[in-house]
Amino acid sequence: QVFLSVFSFSFTSKVCLLSIFKLAKMNRLENLKRHLSGNASKSVCQVEASDCSQGTPAIRTANSKQIVGNVSESTLAAYKKWHEGLEAGFSGKTDQLLSIFDELFSDDVVFRAPTYWSDKAGKEYVSFALMGVAQVFKDFEYTREIVSENTMTLEFKCRIGDEGPYIRGIDLITLNDEGKIVLLEVMTRPPKATLLLLEYQKKFMTEMGIIKK
Repeated sequence: QVFLSVFSFSFTSKVCLLSIFKLAKMNRLENLKRHLSGNASKSVCQVEASDCSQGTPAIRTANSKQIVGNVSESTLAAYKKWHEGLEAGFSGKTDQLLSIFDELFSDDVVFRAPTYWSDKAGKEYVSFALMGVAQVFKDFEYTREIVSENTMTLEFKCRIGDEGPYIRGIDLITLNDEGKIVLLEVMTRPPKATLLLLEYQKKFMTEMGIIKK
């Protein structure tokens, strides 16, 4: 009888615990549904829109023409200029690239490159570095973009040269309140591709007279 009582108590306890866990899981699912439903009702700002207000982080995929969430007009304008500058570089329109980035970068913009230990500063240096990248990167594509107020996180992939290895990386961009870029930090992988990028960049920047031999 004692054994049966203990067994019965143990079985009943397990049933109660399972019921509690099941109820908790149902509550979590219900909360998740309410959360997703609430987010789904948020407005979607077109990239061309000019009435985005400050708020929720924005997410854009490479195949989408929309930013999900709200950002300020200055951040949205900087986002568009950044893409216009790179597209000009990939199209060989170097003068247009320099003009766009001259307007987009702050005078003392800081560049943290994956190919150098120390920070580089100044819009001229950063602009020419991006010009060199535009010449060596092939099949460039942003695969994921997260844009929040004064910050852009852009994940990319491309090939170094026509026959070179693939490289993946992230552009971390910080804006000031005026919508100008004050910090550009780039991280890339794998190391072999990054070292090859360093060789191309050193040669290009030397030819342009930006760095000394």
